[in-house]
Amino acid sequence: MKFNEFKNTITEEYNKVFPNSRIDVSLFKAVGRSITIRCYLAKDNTEVSHNIWENDMFKFLLDIRLPDKFEDDDELPEEMTIEALSRSITLKTNDPIYYCSYRKIAFRRTTGNADKICNTFKKFIDNVHKAVKEEINNNNIHKSYIDIITDKIK
Repeated sequence: MKFNEFKNTITEEYNKVFPNSRIDVSLFKAVGRSITIRCYLAKDNTEVSHNIWENDMFKFLLDIRLPDKFEDDDELPEEMTIEALSRSITLKTNDPIYYCSYRKIAFRRTTGNADKICNTFKKFIDNVHKAVKEEINNNNIHKSYIDIITDKIK
Protein backbone atom coordinates (compact mmCIF):
# COMPACT_ATOMS: atom_id res chain seq x y z
CA MET A 1 0.00 0.00 0.00
CA LYS A 2 1.26 3.46 -0.86
CA PHE A 3 1.03 6.49 1.42
CA ASN A 4 -1.91 8.10 -0.43
CA GLU A 5 -3.95 4.88 -0.24
CA PHE A 6 -3.17 4.63 3.46
CA LYS A 7 -4.12 8.28 4.01
CA ASN A 8 -7.44 7.79 2.21
CA THR A 9 -8.25 4.65 4.21
CA ILE A 10 -7.51 6.35 7.54
CA THR A 11 -9.51 9.44 6.53
CA GLU A 12 -12.50 7.32 5.44
CA GLU A 13 -12.49 5.36 8.71
CA TYR A 14 -12.45 8.58 10.72
CA ASN A 15 -15.18 10.18 8.63
CA LYS A 16 -17.44 7.15 9.12
CA VAL A 17 -17.46 7.79 12.87
CA PHE A 18 -17.00 11.59 12.90
CA PRO A 19 -18.36 12.79 9.54
CA ASN A 20 -18.39 16.48 10.50
CA SER A 21 -14.88 16.59 11.93
CA ARG A 22 -11.36 17.10 10.62
CA ILE A 23 -8.47 14.68 10.36
CA ASP A 24 -4.98 15.43 9.08
CA VAL A 25 -2.85 12.56 7.84
CA SER A 26 0.51 13.79 6.66
CA LEU A 27 4.00 12.64 5.84
CA PHE A 28 6.40 14.41 8.15
CA LYS A 29 9.79 14.98 6.57
CA ALA A 30 12.55 16.34 8.78
CA VAL A 31 15.61 14.54 10.13
CA GLY A 32 13.66 11.30 9.74
CA ARG A 33 10.30 10.37 8.25
CA SER A 34 7.00 9.56 9.88
CA ILE A 35 3.28 9.62 9.25
CA THR A 36 1.41 11.86 11.67
CA ILE A 37 -2.31 11.55 12.27
CA ARG A 38 -4.11 14.40 14.05
CA CYS A 39 -7.81 14.07 14.82
CA TYR A 40 -10.11 16.95 15.71
CA LEU A 41 -13.73 17.25 16.78
CA ALA A 42 -14.11 20.52 14.88
CA LYS A 43 -14.44 20.55 11.11
CA ASP A 44 -12.61 23.87 10.73
CA ASN A 45 -10.92 26.42 12.94
CA THR A 46 -14.06 28.57 13.25
CA GLU A 47 -15.44 25.89 15.59
CA VAL A 48 -12.55 26.18 18.07
CA SER A 49 -11.88 28.91 20.58
CA HIS A 50 -9.93 31.85 19.10
CA ASN A 51 -9.55 29.86 15.84
CA ILE A 52 -6.63 27.93 17.38
CA TRP A 53 -6.58 24.20 16.57
CA GLU A 54 -4.92 23.37 19.90
CA ASN A 55 -8.15 24.49 21.59
CA ASP A 56 -10.06 21.57 20.08
CA MET A 57 -11.71 19.06 22.42
CA PHE A 58 -9.72 16.17 20.94
CA LYS A 59 -6.01 15.93 21.71
CA PHE A 60 -5.01 13.05 19.43
CA LEU A 61 -1.62 12.74 17.77
CA LEU A 62 -0.60 9.36 16.40
CA ASP A 63 2.82 8.66 14.92
CA ILE A 64 4.19 5.99 12.59
CA ARG A 65 7.97 5.96 12.11
CA LEU A 66 9.20 5.29 8.57
CA PRO A 67 12.59 4.65 6.96
CA ASP A 68 14.69 7.83 6.65
CA LYS A 69 14.54 8.03 2.87
CA PHE A 70 10.81 7.27 2.52
CA GLU A 71 9.02 9.30 -0.18
CA ASP A 72 5.31 9.86 -0.92
CA ASP A 73 5.16 7.39 -3.80
CA ASP A 74 7.06 4.54 -2.06
CA GLU A 75 5.34 1.41 -0.84
CA LEU A 76 4.79 1.47 2.92
CA PRO A 77 7.02 -0.94 4.84
CA GLU A 78 5.65 -4.39 5.69
CA GLU A 79 6.28 -3.67 9.35
CA MET A 80 5.43 -0.33 10.93
CA THR A 81 4.61 0.72 14.48
CA ILE A 82 1.86 3.17 15.37
CA GLU A 83 1.90 4.85 18.76
CA ALA A 84 -0.07 7.61 20.43
CA LEU A 85 1.88 10.72 21.37
CA SER A 86 -1.33 12.35 22.64
CA ARG A 87 -4.68 10.66 23.27
CA SER A 88 -7.12 12.58 25.42
CA ILE A 89 -10.39 14.47 25.34
CA THR A 90 -11.08 17.71 27.20
CA LEU A 91 -13.82 17.60 29.84
CA LYS A 92 -15.22 19.89 32.49
CA THR A 93 -13.63 19.75 35.89
CA ASN A 94 -15.10 19.49 39.37
CA ASP A 95 -12.27 21.52 40.87
CA PRO A 96 -12.88 25.28 40.45
CA ILE A 97 -9.18 26.15 40.32
CA TYR A 98 -8.78 24.28 37.04
CA TYR A 99 -10.14 25.25 33.65
CA CYS A 100 -10.71 21.67 32.51
CA SER A 101 -9.80 18.06 33.01
CA TYR A 102 -8.81 15.35 30.55
CA ARG A 103 -9.71 11.75 29.93
CA LYS A 104 -7.14 9.53 28.30
CA ILE A 105 -8.42 7.10 25.71
CA ALA A 106 -6.79 3.69 25.70
CA PHE A 107 -4.43 3.06 22.81
CA ARG A 108 -2.10 0.12 22.38
CA ARG A 109 1.08 0.56 20.37
CA THR A 110 0.78 -1.80 17.42
CA THR A 111 3.30 -3.20 14.98
CA GLY A 112 2.25 -4.66 11.64
CA ASN A 113 1.49 -3.95 8.02
CA ALA A 114 -0.66 -1.08 6.75
CA ASP A 115 -3.90 -3.09 7.03
CA LYS A 116 -3.22 -3.95 10.67
CA ILE A 117 -2.41 -0.29 11.42
CA CYS A 118 -5.70 0.78 9.78
CA ASN A 119 -7.64 -1.77 11.87
CA THR A 120 -5.96 -0.51 15.04
CA PHE A 121 -6.89 3.06 14.11
CA LYS A 122 -10.51 2.03 13.48
CA LYS A 123 -10.74 0.38 16.93
CA PHE A 124 -9.25 3.48 18.52
CA ILE A 125 -11.75 5.81 16.84
CA ASP A 126 -14.63 3.53 17.86
CA ASN A 127 -13.35 3.75 21.46
CA VAL A 128 -13.16 7.54 21.20
CA HIS A 129 -16.76 7.70 20.01
CA LYS A 130 -17.89 5.42 22.82
CA ALA A 131 -16.00 7.48 25.43
CA VAL A 132 -17.44 10.78 24.18
CA LYS A 133 -21.00 9.40 24.25
CA GLU A 134 -20.37 8.17 27.79
CA GLU A 135 -19.14 11.62 28.86
CA ILE A 136 -22.17 13.26 27.23
CA ASN A 137 -24.46 10.93 29.19
CA ASN A 138 -22.55 11.75 32.40
CA ASN A 139 -22.87 15.49 31.71
CA ASN A 140 -19.08 15.94 31.67
CA ILE A 141 -18.70 17.90 28.44
CA HIS A 142 -16.83 21.16 28.91
CA LYS A 143 -18.90 24.29 28.29
CA SER A 144 -16.60 25.30 25.40
CA TYR A 145 -17.70 22.24 23.40
CA ILE A 146 -21.41 21.92 24.24
CA ASP A 147 -22.48 23.91 21.19
CA ILE A 148 -20.65 21.83 18.60
CA ILE A 149 -20.74 18.36 20.10
CA THR A 150 -24.42 17.72 19.38
CA ASP A 151 -23.69 18.17 15.66
CA LYS A 152 -20.76 15.76 15.80
CA ILE A 153 -21.91 12.84 17.95
CA LYS A 154 -24.86 10.70 16.92
